[in-house]
Amino acid sequence: MLDSEKIKPPHELETFLGQVSVELGAEYERIRARAVEDPGTAGDEGEENWRRLLADWLPGTLNIRTKGRILGIDGTLSPQVDLVILQPSYPPKLAEKKVYLAGGVIAAFECKLTLKREHIVEAAATARKIEAIANAINTHPIGTPRRDLRSPIAYGILAHSTVWRTEPAARIEAVLNEELYRDGHPRQMLDCVCVADTGFWSGDRLVMPPRELLPPNTPVPIPPGGCVYGQYDRAANPSEIGGPNPLHSLIGHLIQNLAWDLPDLRPLAQYWNLAQVAGAGMSMPSESRIWTYEVFSEYVRDRIRVTGPTQGEAWSPWGAMI
Repeated sequence: MLDSEKIKPPHELETFLGQVSVELGAEYERIRARAVEDPGTAGDEGEENWRRLLADWLPGTLNIRTKGRILGIDGTLSPQVDLVILQPSYPPKLAEKKVYLAGGVIAAFECKLTLKREHIVEAAATARKIEAIANAINTHPIGTPRRDLRSPIAYGILAHSTVWRTEPAARIEAVLNEELYRDGHPRQMLDCVCVADTGFWSGDRLVMPPRELLPPNTPVPIPPGGCVYGQYDRAANPSEIGGPNPLHSLIGHLIQNLAWDLPDLRPLAQYWNLAQVAGAGMSMPSESRIWTYEVFSEYVRDRIRVTGPTQGEAWSPWGAMI
C-alpha cells in the first residue's frame, strides 16, 4: 500500500477531547451513583467537573468561578448561576466574592448532571434576566449588529447527560424552539447548550439584507425590509457516525466568542475552525424565528437597510452571522 493510501490518523484535538469525554462520562456515573442520597454534593461535583474542564481548555488569564450571582449597575442581582467566566482584568479581591460585577463577567452557565425539560425552561428565563442586567451596561454611543443582537454576558447550559433515552437531541431542540418564541429580543436567547454525551447547540443570529439587495431568485423567504433569523444550530455532520464531539464544539464556540473581545485569541479561534477535525464547521438549524429590523438601534437599522451586512470580512461586527 502506498503512503498516500494509508488511513489518516485522527487529529490530535479529537484524541485529546475524546479522552476528556471519557473522563467526564466516568465522573457522571460515579456522581450519579451517590446523587439520591446527597444531591447537593452531587451537584457541586458536577459543577466542579465543568469548571475544571473550562479552566484546562480556555486561556489561563480567565478566572472561572463556581456559584454566585451577577450584580447590575442599579444593584439588581441575577438568579444564582453555577459557573462564571470573568474578564482577565477582573480584580482578584472582588473575584473572591460570590457577587460578580456585571461589567466583569464574560459568560455564565447553568450546570446539570442530567438535563430535563424544566432545566431548559428555567435557564431560558434566567438568560432573559441576565440580559436585562447586562444590557444596562451596553452604553456605546453607536451600536453594531453584534452589540444589538447579543447580550454582553453569554449564558448557557452545560450538562453531563439527559433524562431522555430516545431521540434526546430532537427533544432538546423542541424545548429550545419553544423558548425561542418566548424571547422578546434576540439578545435574550441562550448562548449555547452542551450535553456531553448528546450534542452541542449554539444560539445564532443571522442578519439578512433587505430583499432589494439580494439576487432576484433568492429562495429564502425574507420580508421586504430585511430581517434577523434567530435559531439554535446543532453541531453535526450527517456523513459521520456519531457526529462531532460536543466538547470540541463547546470549546471552539467559547474561544470564538472570547476572541471578539480578546483579539490575541483570534489565531487560535481561526485554527479551531479550520482544523481537520471530524464534524468541525458544520451545523444544522432545527427551526428559525424571524425578527424585523426593529430589534436594531436606530443607527444600525438605517445603515443595514442601505448597505446590508458586510461580506467576507473576518471579525466584522457588521457581518451576517454574528
